[in-house]
Amino acid sequence: MLQYETRNGCSLVITGYTGGEETLHIPSAIHATPITSVETRYVSQEKKYGIRHLQIDPGVQKIGRYAFAYCNNLETVVLPYTVTEIEEGAFAYCENLRAVVLPEYLKVIPNAAFYDCKALENVLIPKETVEIEEFAFAHCHALQNVWLPDGLTRLKEGAFLECESLQRMVIPNKVEQIPKKLFCGCVKLSHLELPQTLESIGEMAIKDCILLETATVPEGVIELPEGVYSGCVSLREVTIPNTVAFVGPNAFQDCKNLTKLTFPGEVHSVESEAFENCPKLERVVFSGTSVVPMLAENAFADSGEVIVEITEKKVNQPIEK
Repeated sequence: MLQYETRNGCSLVITGYTGGEETLHIPSAIHATPITSVETRYVSQEKKYGIRHLQIDPGVQKIGRYAFAYCNNLETVVLPYTVTEIEEGAFAYCENLRAVVLPEYLKVIPNAAFYDCKALENVLIPKETVEIEEFAFAHCHALQNVWLPDGLTRLKEGAFLECESLQRMVIPNKVEQIPKKLFCGCVKLSHLELPQTLESIGEMAIKDCILLETATVPEGVIELPEGVYSGCVSLREVTIPNTVAFVGPNAFQDCKNLTKLTFPGEVHSVESEAFENCPKLERVVFSGTSVVPMLAENAFADSGEVIVEITEKKVNQPIEK
C-alpha cells in the first residue's frame, strides 16, 4: 500500500509504502489524481529491504533524494520516459541492483545517483543526457560497460571512481574537461579514448588504471596534473602533444613499464616525484623547448639512471646596448 501527500491540490507525491511485496508498483495515478513525484527517503530500512523489483508507470516525473537508497535487495529498476529528474543518491547503496533502464529524456545523472551499487553491470546513458555529476557511479565494482551519448558535455569528479570491472571507455567529442579522479582505481580499464577537443585533465583522473598500456593526451591539454597517471603500472607508451607545458607532482609515479617519454612542446616545469619509481625509464626528451625546464630535485626519485635530453635548446643572445 502506498502512502502519499497532495501537492498544489492537483497532484500526488509518494512518501512511503507498507507491506512486504517484492515488486513495488507505482501507478500513474491514484483515484484519477496523477502521481508526479516519489520522495520516499525516510521509509524505514526494514521496509526497503523487501523490495526486489521497482516498476514505475508513465506519468511520474521525479525521483527524490535518496528515494530508494539502501534498498539492499533491489535487483531491477525500469524508469518510464516521463521521468525527467532524478535527485542526489536516489539509488545509492543498492548493493544487489543489477540492471537499470534510465528514461530517455533524462538530462542529468546526479551526484551519487548509483553510488556503491556493487552488482550493477551495464549502463546505457540516455541520448538526451548532457551531464554526469560527482560520484554518480562510484564504487560500482561490477560495472563493465557504460555507453555515453554523443551529446554528453560534462563529467564531474569521481563519476566512475573505482569501477573495478570497467574495461573500455570512449569519451564523446563535446566533453572538454576530464575531472579529477574520474577513472581512479578502474583497475581493469585497458582502453580509454579521450576526445581531441579536450582542454584539461584533472588530478588523479586516470590513477591506478593498472591494465592501461598506452595513452594519448589530446592536443590542447596544457598540464599533466598531480598523479594523473600514477600507479598505471602497465603503461609503456604515452603520446604527448606540444601544448603540454607543466608536469605535476607524481604525474607518472609508479609507472613501472614506462621506458621513454617525449615532450615536443615548450615545457616550463616538472614537479616533485613526477617520475618517481619508474625503474625502466631510461630517457626523457624535451624536443621543443627554448629553455631548460625547471626540474624538481626529486623528479626522478627511485628511477635509476635517467637521461634527460634537450634536443632543440636555444640559447638567448645578449642584447647589445
